[in-house]
Amino acid sequence: MDTDPFPSSPLSTEESNHSAMVTPGDMEGGRIEVPGPNDVLCGRGGSINSHQGNEQFRELVEKRKRVYLTARFKREKRLIASSIVSEIRGMNPTGRFLARQGNKDSGHWYDIGDEKA
Repeated sequence: MDTDPFPSSPLSTEESNHSAMVTPGDMEGGRIEVPGPNDVLCGRGGSINSHQGNEQFRELVEKRKRVYLTARFKREKRLIASSIVSEIRGMNPTGRFLARQGNKDSGHWYDIGDEKA
């Protein structure tokens, strides 16, 4: 897992060949047309920053920021970042970490998985 607890711009990966229907248990891959309220959107811009899931994510990061910055070992930092990812994934409805594939008009979102989150 990356030690940086902040999602970055979408990473280019090969497009998933999963079906268009994504179930709550589908934690990685799949085509997602509309992000849910607890989803964290990777990227830049006002609409991404103001998305409810991104605001919740920033609150979680802010709560753990001091502990993260004072952690002496990479393992500690990974555990803190992992706990944030787990808390987002454990929300109801499930929170995912999404990146956009394609453009705003004809593209879709996909789950980047825990490692990249």
